[in-house]
Amino acid sequence: MYHSDTSVDMERTAKMRIEDKISKLMCQTGACSLVLGILSVIGGLVLGIIGIVNGARLLRHHSDLM
Repeated sequence: MYHSDTSVDMERTAKMRIEDKISKLMCQTGACSLVLGILSVIGGLVLGIIGIVNGARLLRHHSDLM
């Protein structure tokens, strides 16, 4: 009887370890996705602003080009 109780406890402990690893991995993946999303938004804004500024400069100086 003692042997089966020990194996059940070991099985529960192993299951808890696996669940902890999965939980940690999910947390890291979520954080990574959040960081990538924020960087994508910032990159998009920067590129948009650069495009608007360059377009305005071209319109301002378009008579000099022709």
